[in-house]
Amino acid sequence: MKSVRFRDDGGYAREGTWENGTIKFCGKSYDADGVEILPPSNPSKIIATGFNYQDLIDRLGVKTPNRPRLFFKTPNTITSHNKIAEVPAGLSAVYEGEIGVIIGKQCRNVKVGEEREYIAGFTCVDDISIAEELEDDPGAVRKSGFDTATPIGPVMASMDLVPECPDMEIRINGKVERSTNFSGQLFSMGEILAEITKYITLEPGDIFTTGTPIEPGLVSDGDIVEIYIEGIETLRHGIRLAK
Repeated sequence: MKSVRFRDDGGYAREGTWENGTIKFCGKSYDADGVEILPPSNPSKIIATGFNYQDLIDRLGVKTPNRPRLFFKTPNTITSHNKIAEVPAGLSAVYEGEIGVIIGKQCRNVKVGEEREYIAGFTCVDDISIAEELEDDPGAVRKSGFDTATPIGPVMASMDLVPECPDMEIRINGKVERSTNFSGQLFSMGEILAEITKYITLEPGDIFTTGTPIEPGLVSDGDIVEIYIEGIETLRHGIRLAK
C-alpha cells in the first residue's frame, strides 16, 4: 500500500491511499496534482547517512567509513512534494536522491535482523546540500541543515512494494540526469538502524536515510527536480536560489 497525507478541499489534513496519481479517502477521489501533498510523516528528527556506496566513494576519492557515517537533519529542513526548496543567498546547491526509511514504532538498541518490526515504510528523499565547502561546519548544520533542504514524499510505500535494490532515476526539467540502483551498500538498512539506535531512541515518524548511490548534481534557479524510486513514486520539487 502507498499511504499519502494531504490537505482536502476544506483545508483538513487527511491520510489516504495513492493509486496511479489518484488519492482515495473515505469514498472520495482526489487528483494528486490538485491537492496539497503533505510530508508522509512528521519526524522529530531525520538522520542521514553519508558515503554508504562504494562506487560513489571510489569516484569521489574519499575514505571508506568503517561504520555508518551519520548526521542530523532537523524538522525545519523538510518540505514536501510539489513545493520549493530555497537555497540560502549567495550559495549553490546539489541534489542527492535517497531512500527515506520511516519508523513505525519507538525503538532503541535494535539488532540487525529485527529492523522490519520497526519500519513503517519508505519514501523518496532529496538530501540537498550546499555545493561550496563551508568552513567551521563539522556537523553539516549549514551545508545540509538549512530550511527546506530535505524534500520528501510524495507517499509512504509499504515494505513489500519496494525491491531490495530498487532502481532510481533523477530528472531535471524533464531530462534524465542520473539513472542507477541502490546496490553496493556498505551498510544495510538493518545495520544503519542498529547503529543509530545504539545511541538514539527513534520515535514513530522519524526518518533515516541509507545514503545516495549517485554523484551529486548541481541545480540552478527555477529547476524542477524529479526523483523516481522503484516501488515508491516520483518526488517532484522546485529550486529557488535566494537573492
